[in-house]
Amino acid sequence: MPGVFLEVSYQSKSVGGFTIHVARQTQTQTWVDWVAIQVPNL
Repeated sequence: MPGVFLEVSYQSKSVGGFTIHVARQTQTQTWVDWVAIQVPNL
């Protein structure tokens, strides 16, 4: 049974990547899926 998910946040964003922090109440392995979208300059 998965643990309780508490929160997710990010820091150090750049063109090359970012750091994700995930908080849980258990040691259950957690995967994060993400999508990068380039916003055009208007």
